[in-house]
Amino acid sequence: MNYLTIEEIIAMNYALIKRYSPREMIGVKDKSALEMTIAQPKQNVFDKELYPTVYDKAYILYFNLIKKHCFHNANKRTAVLALLVFLKRNGIELIVDKEELEEMTVAIAIDVVSKDEISAWIQSYAKKVT
Repeated sequence: MNYLTIEEIIAMNYALIKRYSPREMIGVKDKSALEMTIAQPKQNVFDKELYPTVYDKAYILYFNLIKKHCFHNANKRTAVLALLVFLKRNGIELIVDKEELEEMTVAIAIDVVSKDEISAWIQSYAKKVT
């Protein structure tokens, strides 16, 4: 499994703000939340992976980047980019239109979808790249 690093996610956030909203404050707002977000997909409990599939790992990374507000701005945009890059790095492409991706991202932000729904949604649009 190829995971994203904290430095890569910080760089994503920086690049997104510089490109789309350069007047917004840039930077990490809650470093411990960001560290937890990066570590959680790898988490084991009693030698068992808490997030065993690539889709579960993608879900928890995406979800936490949206919900934990690790950055001053662009948390949802960073979550979307991190989701896409994480999946791509692990041989999967998410084939979904922009509007539906936006809708799911907002649905997570306002608490109207469950973990299982998010993970299933990711899996339903995932295509393995050979």
